Amino acid sequence: MGFTTMMGVGISMMYSCSLNIHSLAIVKYNKTDSYIRTNMEPFLLGVPIVIALLFGAPRLFTRGYNSDLGGTCLAPVYEPPHCIGIEDGQVREGFEITCGRGRDGPSAIIFYVAFLLYFFGLPTIVGVTLGIMHRHVSHQERRMRRYGAGALNHNVPNENNDTSPDATDVGEGNSIHSTMRS
Repeated sequence: MGFTTMMGVGISMMYSCSLNIHSLAIVKYNKTDSYIRTNMEPFLLGVPIVIALLFGAPRLFTRGYNSDLGGTCLAPVYEPPHCIGIEDGQVREGFEITCGRGRDGPSAIIFYVAFLLYFFGLPTIVGVTLGIMHRHVSHQERRMRRYGAGALNHNVPNENNDTSPDATDVGEGNSIHSTMRS
């Protein structure tokens, strides 16, 4: 259960980062669909799976998924209540798993690195990409507002509050206003 939980949490959080990076490429950097499909998508889809496997599989092979008091099997070291007062590597009578299992292997290091990545690194990536997109879109909207792009929307009155057809007319190509003048 610990392996599937680690894989599920890792992949879902990293796919959120992939979606944000994909959106950032479109919104800020104006990347085309063909560019994204050929150059970015293999990494955006493959990297989350590879990283989750790199953090999940070694702990599976080194017996680094141990039961904790919550029953989630995510603890890197096996320290149940019956192991209190017993040295690491010994098995208490009536039990099969050695006390302190996982303390001497790489599973604790992998667990803490994965924890830092999943709960600090990935949310930081999401926040930074969303912040960059928000800043870019806000800047773009201010620039459009400055040059009168709002005049293209006939439902919004102009700054002089004149909503007559001649005040909002954008040229002869507008068929509604062309027919009204006739």
